[in-house]
Amino acid sequence: MPEEGDRLTTLSHWERRGNEIASNVDVGCSCWFRRQASLLTLALSSRQYGSVVEIGAYPGHVLHWLCRTIGLRGTAIEYVPSQARTLAQAFPLIEVLDGDFLAPATFAPGRTWDVVFSLGLVEHWSDLRIPLARHVEMTSRGGTCIIGIPLHDGIYGRIMRGLDPALHAQHGCYSVAELRAAFLDVAGPGWTVETCRAVEGMGFWNCGLGEWVSRRGLLTRTVGQKALGAWHRTVTRLPAPAALRPNGILVARRA
Repeated sequence: MPEEGDRLTTLSHWERRGNEIASNVDVGCSCWFRRQASLLTLALSSRQYGSVVEIGAYPGHVLHWLCRTIGLRGTAIEYVPSQARTLAQAFPLIEVLDGDFLAPATFAPGRTWDVVFSLGLVEHWSDLRIPLARHVEMTSRGGTCIIGIPLHDGIYGRIMRGLDPALHAQHGCYSVAELRAAFLDVAGPGWTVETCRAVEGMGFWNCGLGEWVSRRGLLTRTVGQKALGAWHRTVTRLPAPAALRPNGILVARRA
C-alpha cells in the first residue's frame, strides 16, 4: 500500500462532488465523452469480454454506458462511502465496491476483470506508476486496460494554474507521452499499447474554468455557464490540433 503522501488529493476533495446522480444521462452522445465513446466502442466491441470495472466510478454514467453498449457485467469501485451508496441505488445491476482500489481489503486478492478503466483518476498521484501498476494487476489475461486523463501539460494547465492554483496542485500535469512511458514501465512484457493519444472534449470545463465561473456573481455565473455550454456543444464537434485536445486516452491489451 503506497503512502498517503503519494496522493495529490484527499478524501475531502472527492467528497465535494456531492452524492447525487442525474438520471437519463447518455454520455455516449455528450460533448465531453463523444470521442472517447467512439474509440472505446471500436476497441472493445469485437472482443468476447464479460466483465468491466471502473475505478473511481462516481457518478457511474460511463460505466453504465459501457455495460449497455458492450454487454458487460459491471463493477464500480468508489472511494467515498456516500457516493458508493448512491451508485448502488442508481445502478442496482452494477456491483459496487466501497473503498480504496489500492487497499487489499477492497476486493478479493488476485481478482481480475476483462476490462479495467478509469477516467480522471491517475493524474492525482505524484507518481503515475503507483495507480497504473494496480490497473495492470487487475486486468485479466487477454483483457484491456483503458486510462483517461485530462491533459494539463499545456494550455489547459496554464489556465488552471492561473484561475485556481490549489486545484492545479492536485493534478499531475502529465502528457500522453508520459502516460504511455509510465504504463509500459509497470506493465512489462506481454502488453501492447494500441492507442495513446490526445482526444477532443470539454477543455474549458476540466481546466477549472467551469468551477471558477460557478463561484462568480449571479449574472456572471449565468452568462458564463451558458457561454461554456454553447462552446462545448459546438466547437468540440470540430477536429482540433493536438495542443487543443484536452484529454488523453490510453488503450492497452494484455496477451
